[in-house]
Amino acid sequence: MDCGRLRELLLAGGAPRGPEVDAHVAECAPCAELVKDGGELGRRLPVRAVGGAEPEVEAMLGELHGKLARDRGLAAELRRRPTPLRVFLALGAVAALALAVLVWQRRPDLGVYPAGTLLIAVASSVLLLGACFAIALRPLQRVEVPRRQRYALLAMALALPVILAARPHRAPGSVASAGWAGAEFVQRAAACFSYGLLLAFPVLVLGWALDRAEHRSLPNALLAAAAAGIGANLLLELHCPITEVFHLLAGHASVGLALVTGYALFLLLRGGTRARVRGADSDRTRAR
Repeated sequence: MDCGRLRELLLAGGAPRGPEVDAHVAECAPCAELVKDGGELGRRLPVRAVGGAEPEVEAMLGELHGKLARDRGLAAELRRRPTPLRVFLALGAVAALALAVLVWQRRPDLGVYPAGTLLIAVASSVLLLGACFAIALRPLQRVEVPRRQRYALLAMALALPVILAARPHRAPGSVASAGWAGAEFVQRAAACFSYGLLLAFPVLVLGWALDRAEHRSLPNALLAAAAAGIGANLLLELHCPITEVFHLLAGHASVGLALVTGYALFLLLRGGTRARVRGADSDRTRAR
């Protein structure tokens, strides 16, 4: 069920009902108004036959139908899902990776690692993950969260791994978490940084696939990248037994910053390339 089909049913004189209608109007405020009171408002709206529409409208409708026809594949199916389900899928991907890490690559000192320390990291990470994905994957018809607030949430997402790295969390009696610094610092930090990027990449790709705007909004795209960074830090918390602050800053907290910076540059460069292509196409059109 989409807006066009719903309007067709209204103009046919019916009062649309059913699970598909309920699911659509739950996310589409304009359609919810149209079907209110048995669809009275929707049936009273004036309509002109498509064949009698203005040429500009016909061109726009043709372009829209063309885009809808090309919107196929797994990503298109994911974007059609309700927003709560899309957010749940994004969080579920992080949970699945966390389970895989716990089963095959969990930290060797997990048995003596303070449960309270681990709980703080998990709870704070999940809360910020949920907030970032909820805003990054918002339905397009809803009013967007102000840009300043989105960047404030982005700053919080980047700051959380730094705060967690600085907290007192050494596990008493843990041999594995002691002495991993000095000459091996760069090697250990680089290994965790690379592993964190590897874990974050599928989360970022899934965030793009679930976003109905395909990350065309830079703040939303950066929130998705920051969420992937938070997820990577949470997974590294379950994997890496090193508790030295400088290792956690260089090898763990830096993952989110690298993701956000790299993704911002990628999107800006891609946007500039597309603008140049569109400009060249316009010049050729005017020349003809």
